[in-house]
Amino acid sequence: DSPFQSIPAAYNVMTEGQNDVLILVQRPTTASATRGTFRLSATLTWAKSACHMIGVTAPVPEFQRCRISTPTGATTNINPLFVVSATGCMFSNFAFFQGVGEAAAEQLCSITGDRNYFSNVAFQGMGATGGAQNASSYDVTLTDGDENCFDNCVFGTETIQRNTTNANVVIAGGSQRNLFRDCTFIMNTSSTGSLFVSANTANCLNGSTMTFKRCMFRNLLNVTSAAVPAQVIAASTTANGTIYFDECSAAATAWSTTTNGV
Repeated sequence: DSPFQSIPAAYNVMTEGQNDVLILVQRPTTASATRGTFRLSATLTWAKSACHMIGVTAPVPEFQRCRISTPTGATTNINPLFVVSATGCMFSNFAFFQGVGEAAAEQLCSITGDRNYFSNVAFQGMGATGGAQNASSYDVTLTDGDENCFDNCVFGTETIQRNTTNANVVIAGGSQRNLFRDCTFIMNTSSTGSLFVSANTANCLNGSTMTFKRCMFRNLLNVTSAAVPAQVIAASTTANGTIYFDECSAAATAWSTTTNGV
């Protein structure tokens, strides 16, 4: 009868370790396609372990109408928009989006926590030309985040064309045994250097593995200035681990131009 009007207000009353659930209820969208969007004015850090967030909306895979974004009319990116530092949380059935038209990087979500589960979550950043063409932009970065699972998730958009070596997902360091299962990675690029995944940092796999199972790496072709990426993933020769692609498909020239550990 008295729902919270913002995600931070609801998050503030959640209790760590009690499996509290924050429910995002889709607003009616007949008048405006953006009325189902929850706006953040600053980075939200999800630091309470065993607390969960679920969207109530039609479970389409891209641009769900339960979505989290910047304020209407914002002119500055929020980098990152969302941080998960907690452990053992579940996130399901909503979207993230950032598309502010400034030239700065668009950094959507940062994950530093362990054993979190993401199901049908769309991580759709780089939604404006300035961010899409900035080499420091990303949809998701994993830094010291271990054993997280992404099921049926979407990374990226095809509405804005990229032209540089940014990546949908960046494995920044010390992240082991992360699993991407039945996920779609989306790209529209005019540069052969654009990446779906970057694991180009020393010891980013921390002596372990990263697995992509039945994933599709999709690139928009047959449009103006379209290019075929040279590789799906840039993998450091000192990543210190093994990257598996199992039953995957890709619109790219190679899985990796440095086959060490791939």
